[in-house]
Amino acid sequence: MATVSVPIRTLEEGELLPKVCAVTGQKAERQLRISVTRTPFWVWFLLPLPILFIPAYVFATERVVGRIPVISSVHRRLTLFSWLRTLLIAAAAVIGVADLIGLFPGPGFLVSIGLMLLWLAVGSRRARYAIRSRIDPGGGSVTLEGVAPTFADAVEQLQPFLR
Repeated sequence: MATVSVPIRTLEEGELLPKVCAVTGQKAERQLRISVTRTPFWVWFLLPLPILFIPAYVFATERVVGRIPVISSVHRRLTLFSWLRTLLIAAAAVIGVADLIGLFPGPGFLVSIGLMLLWLAVGSRRARYAIRSRIDPGGGSVTLEGVAPTFADAVEQLQPFLR
């Protein structure tokens, strides 16, 4: 797997990237939406104080939403994993809260923990297809790690034309 740096505007527009799947290196048919964030380290010290943490997190976190080219099967698989993880954590939260307030008699807490373990397992399975990304310290580009070498080569060839 390879690493490549992509200008933020190019990632946000998505269409300027080569039509090569970032995961497999095959000819891409779809665009996958990705979200990259960078939160300053000092914000995490405010975690015990939610009244200060939440506004600091919202205003200090830098966010980039972009699109990368992928083949249909990777797009379908990553979308399925994302929805499945959302469903599992929502079910765990609902069952856990219902158990706490007494609406769900029985082993609700254990079911909730089991759903959270499934959430972790689905996340680790998804990681096989995921591309790690981070906003570069200068703020002008995003580094994509774990991309297919053919995608990285194609992006490098286009670097002079990317903005």
